[in-house]
Amino acid sequence: MSIGKAMKRVIEGAMSQTMFWENSTAFSLLSVSIYIHVIASIDTKGIAASRAPARLLRFEISEIKTIKSVVMISFSM
Repeated sequence: MSIGKAMKRVIEGAMSQTMFWENSTAFSLLSVSIYIHVIASIDTKGIAASRAPARLLRFEISEIKTIKSVVMISFSM
């Protein structure tokens, strides 16, 4: 067996999840929120790409991007 085939077999069906945190300025401006705002990005590779996930990963995402601009305008007035 070649190294390439062994490597492919190891990563076959791997699923990685990367989470991107909102920037720290948004947290400092909007301190009323008690929730951590995360955006989940799921990269699916191999066999998992051809099948639907058994359980969906869902995260509560606030409207921080929408209200961030309103707060910035309010502070600049």
